[in-house]
Amino acid sequence: METAAGFYDAALELARATNDPADIANALYNASFPRSFAADTRPRAISLLEESLAMYRSFGDRAGTARAMWGLANALYFAGEYNRSRDLLIEDVAMLRGSEDRFSLGWALHTLGLTYNGLGEHERARQPWLEALRIFADSKDVSGIVLLLDDLAVLAAREENRPRAIRLHAAAQQIAGAGGVNLATFVDRMEMRGPTEAWYREPTLAPAIEEGRAMSLEQAVSYAQETEGAAS
Repeated sequence: METAAGFYDAALELARATNDPADIANALYNASFPRSFAADTRPRAISLLEESLAMYRSFGDRAGTARAMWGLANALYFAGEYNRSRDLLIEDVAMLRGSEDRFSLGWALHTLGLTYNGLGEHERARQPWLEALRIFADSKDVSGIVLLLDDLAVLAAREENRPRAIRLHAAAQQIAGAGGVNLATFVDRMEMRGPTEAWYREPTLAPAIEEGRAMSLEQAVSYAQETEGAAS
């Protein structure tokens, strides 16, 4: 990440020399990205993103504004500033609904659900996550589907529905392994309190684990969308 940050910093310096606001706003966003995930560099990422967002807003670039808004909300989420992150994401989702950028809308909805989860408003995460799952499923985005299966596993775990949580988690793990996707443990690393390794050693959950692992991509998506049957 340090090497990437150095390259992006050099690009930002060059962009500032051009005095082109669009180039500068884009370079600011790019320079923020490798700094968003580590606690020691995150304040710098937030500062860069705030400047990028302000610039995009100033010259009315809706796509750039939406992108910088998500980037800032994402960094704020990782910083634990859930309220500010949520407010930005609500605005971002509203803006993206008027565009054709379904991929960005899916990611904004995913992150919005994370903020509700972080605020302890777990049930409010359900609809953003289900909508994001539909978006990723429609576009056959396996990485996005895996991420949302894990999100919804967290929700089931919060509701103390361990068989449903472990089915979703096991399905995500299996699909990720088959497709070479490395996002299946992302939720665990974020400490969202979904299924843990210990769950996989519990004899009573063994049937649910096998059921999850046996699901195809389409079956896992269908199961995740069964809100009426979420108690089983």
